[in-house]
Amino acid sequence: MSEKLYSIQNYRGFRSDILYYFNTILEEAEQQKEHYESICHNLLEIMIFNFLRTNSTKVRLTTDPAGAKELDYVKHYIDVNYASDLDLDSLAAATYMNKYYLSHMFKKNYGVSPINYLIEKRISVSKFLLETTNYSIGQIAQIVGFNSSSYFSQIFKKRTGITPSEYREAVLTDKAN
Repeated sequence: MSEKLYSIQNYRGFRSDILYYFNTILEEAEQQKEHYESICHNLLEIMIFNFLRTNSTKVRLTTDPAGAKELDYVKHYIDVNYASDLDLDSLAAATYMNKYYLSHMFKKNYGVSPINYLIEKRISVSKFLLETTNYSIGQIAQIVGFNSSSYFSQIFKKRTGITPSEYREAVLTDKAN
């Protein structure tokens, strides 16, 4: 049986210390004076070590890969903003990650590059729209974020093996039967 590594702590007695650290970090981040990032990082470390001193539970490092939280954020960002004009530069800017590192780690974690994930998301939504609406192919292309309906049709056929029109026709035929 695995050991539970959580507890409920009351840090009310350390309220002033916590507020001091957070306020100082906030002030440093707002002013952005020289070396502010290092100062913020160090203040967070001090705060964490003070928590650990008062916490009687064990601390275990997770086996999550470096940047897993950022990668989850990128995936969620794509899921929400798939219709926008996204590219690797904008995704990297959203997470403050190097675009090459982001692409490498995303593919390592999810088995697909961020751009291919974006295309898969757009194709998935377009399939839903083809099945459930009467929007034209051009309208659907625009709704899901493709700049042109011909490029949309080309990518759709490459990914699914059939054109969007053929897909819609096949779905309607299946529903009729």
